[in-house]
Amino acid sequence: MTRRRSLAPVTALLLIAAISGSMAEAQTHAASYVDDHGTLLTKIRSAVIKVIGTRGDRVEVAIAGDVLTVTRVNSTMNQTGHVARASDAARLTAAVAATIAGEPEFKHVHTIRVLYVNRARPATHGKVIDAVNFKQDQRGAFVPHAT
Repeated sequence: MTRRRSLAPVTALLLIAAISGSMAEAQTHAASYVDDHGTLLTKIRSAVIKVIGTRGDRVEVAIAGDVLTVTRVNSTMNQTGHVARASDAARLTAAVAATIAGEPEFKHVHTIRVLYVNRARPATHGKVIDAVNFKQDQRGAFVPHAT
């Protein structure tokens, strides 16, 4: 009588190795992106902070694909209406657009999104109060986009 060995342990090990390799690769890409673009993201964040005059922990800047997002965390603008936030977002977008103009790393950006977030605890997503989007027009200017 011959014994059959189960392939389950081998399959599980191969699957774990594949997943681990993918995760390491994803982390490497993310770390590489921060290394390559972190300085410019910091420059954008500084420009936004200068425009609104707030503490640094109240502003976050991130990029995903062709959308650059500026997040205002626990801003006094959260208690205002959409019109006031849209006006504030326009000022921020002008500062961001001026900062990324001519930067080859950001030539693919076609949307600047300004989020107003209420966050009770650090390192949580929080509740989005409002989002104001600006799309790049044919001349390269970022103009308000209504959905």
